[in-house]
Amino acid sequence: MNVYTNSLLISSSKGTAWLLTWSLQALALLACVWLGLKLFRAKSPAIRHQVWLFGLIAISLLPFWALLVDQFPLPMPISQPVYQIVNYAVEVPGVGITPDHSLVVQSVPAAPAFRDSFERVLLSLTFILWLIGAAVALARAVSQYMRLRSIRINAEPVALAHLGCGDFALGRASIRLSLEIASPLTFGVLHPVILLPADFAGWANAEERRAIIRHELAHIQRRDTLINLFQNALHAVFYFHPMVRYASRQLSLEREMACDDRVLGAGSNAESYADSLLKVAERSISSAWTPSGTHDLALISGNRSSKGESR
Repeated sequence: MNVYTNSLLISSSKGTAWLLTWSLQALALLACVWLGLKLFRAKSPAIRHQVWLFGLIAISLLPFWALLVDQFPLPMPISQPVYQIVNYAVEVPGVGITPDHSLVVQSVPAAPAFRDSFERVLLSLTFILWLIGAAVALARAVSQYMRLRSIRINAEPVALAHLGCGDFALGRASIRLSLEIASPLTFGVLHPVILLPADFAGWANAEERRAIIRHELAHIQRRDTLINLFQNALHAVFYFHPMVRYASRQLSLEREMACDDRVLGAGSNAESYADSLLKVAERSISSAWTPSGTHDLALISGNRSSKGESR
């Protein structure tokens, strides 16, 4: 085994150990988030959304925290006699201390070279498989982004007045109609665009159209497009991690319910809004292509006796 191959095996083995440590830390942290939400029973979807979001952000910052800790190692106590400091070596295999506190190095049988090489190869293959999966997940996210960008470019701008919804402001957002989508969605971080199906006015009445557009505006006001971008990046790293996937799913659900609360808080009729959500759900299911992360089940609070799906 040449020097370069051995160096590659060592580096990838360390990468696997680092990834395993990070995964276990993520599991413990998200388990605490889940338990905390179960114990305190937060009723507001917006609050639950923030808690899940902070948990995922904390996971993404764990490696930086570890690097920061490594820069400040714990100091060794200096108030102890020198022989006591040397005694720390007693716990190290192959090192002994004589009664006069002198250091004696004992011979330790080396581990079999074959077993050591096999473990390195196994850890290296694990790291390579993770890299391939992360690359595939990232490629899918980029492909979806490019397709949505193409849809936005080809979509036709439309004014609220033409949709019979000219009684509220869009702010920094714009609206476009597209033949390539079957249900409403929001795209873009710096210049957000609400993309609506070209036949939007045909299957939703004026009140339903206003409620659906308000829902998409709520996503823009909450900066959910930026959060969704963060979710895609984290998913590319932890595509294999069931707890991270669960937390991301919960984050998306709470996001939709928080937007539902905003729509109903703005005065929309609950029954009419639920009907509009069901229409969007039916069209999303029947659509040949639905962007992942943009159409999530949204349940309106039980006391409103309605449920549906949006985005």
